Amino acid sequence: MKYVKLIFRLLLGAFMTYAGISHLTFNRQEFVAQVPTWLQFSPAFTDFVVLASGVVEIAFGEQ
Repeated sequence: MKYVKLIFRLLLGAFMTYAGISHLTFNRQEFVAQVPTWLQFSPAFTDFVVLASGVVEIAFGEQ
């Protein structure tokens, strides 16, 4: 059971790191399209929201 938990923890970390990197690079436009309209004050702020969430996902994936 200990090894199963470790394997799934590593898989979740890898997935979150991959998702965070995709926020910052090749899937940025898809994530920008998912930002709610009530949070889209300006295009620059919308891009900031996507970049910040990508950094947070990378940080969570590395723990």
